[in-house]
Amino acid sequence: MEMPNKTTNKVLNAIFVSVELSRKTWLVTSLVPGTGEKLSRHTVMGGDIAGLLERLARLKQKALDRTDQSYPIIVIQEAGLDGFWVHRVLQAQGHESHIVDAASIAVSRRRRRIKTDRLDGETLIRALLAFERGEPRVCSMLRVPSPDDEDRRRITRERMVLMQERIQHSNRIKGLLFSQGVTDYDPLRRGRRERFEAVRTGDGRDLPQHMKRQFDRDQGIGKSGNTRLRSTLLEMAWLWLRHQPGSALSRWFNERVAQNGGRFKKVMITALARKLIVALWKYVSAGVVIEGAIVRP
Repeated sequence: MEMPNKTTNKVLNAIFVSVELSRKTWLVTSLVPGTGEKLSRHTVMGGDIAGLLERLARLKQKALDRTDQSYPIIVIQEAGLDGFWVHRVLQAQGHESHIVDAASIAVSRRRRRIKTDRLDGETLIRALLAFERGEPRVCSMLRVPSPDDEDRRRITRERMVLMQERIQHSNRIKGLLFSQGVTDYDPLRRGRRERFEAVRTGDGRDLPQHMKRQFDRDQGIGKSGNTRLRSTLLEMAWLWLRHQPGSALSRWFNERVAQNGGRFKKVMITALARKLIVALWKYVSAGVVIEGAIVRP
């Protein structure tokens, strides 16, 4: 493997490290002065930030032992699901850290079909070297937002997720109704509950009772009411799942989510909140204890 010329590390005067993050392992690829321009690779357990910092400290000590000089460490990693927390820890420890947009790194046509951690580590090191030399258009480094800015972005992202789930849920309802010959019902239009009561199958029958009860549950808590009250009810439903995991309502929620492969949690928590408020009203007004719930004296 050909690396940049022998003077690269002397000119830049640094230890270059790429970190490939995954859930199980982190692959640390490094280029240390005094090692003959050879790459070294080590693995750290995924999420073990202390292990990563210890590895960086060893690399620094290795360079010191070989050259009698202390070098700064420059780290590069791809943007991914891990977010920016590793980057922030590295910066807090005094290391220079960069997060690169992987799609901005040019890949050889001969190797573009190859996807291995070894190739990625080498490619990231090459991109980091070129970036530090100031070569134009070699890659695109991301501007890492502050924790507050990152948190504010979640509002928009959460809305996008909710809109996608809303469309999926609506399409599922339309599909089930279509199987009964109903083609003119839109679950997203206003007055959907009133119109739903008048829905008849294609051959003039009432909707099957099981299907009707299912739709009634899945309609959920409407967004046209008090926003603060709706938020409180949803939070109450999440707390119910945490503190009453053995109740019939919690089991119903978990079974429904499991049937959908873990999806639609936000849709189902709304349905749970609606069922929970009815069950609590029965408990307060008639003393009907929710099945499986633990009631403290």
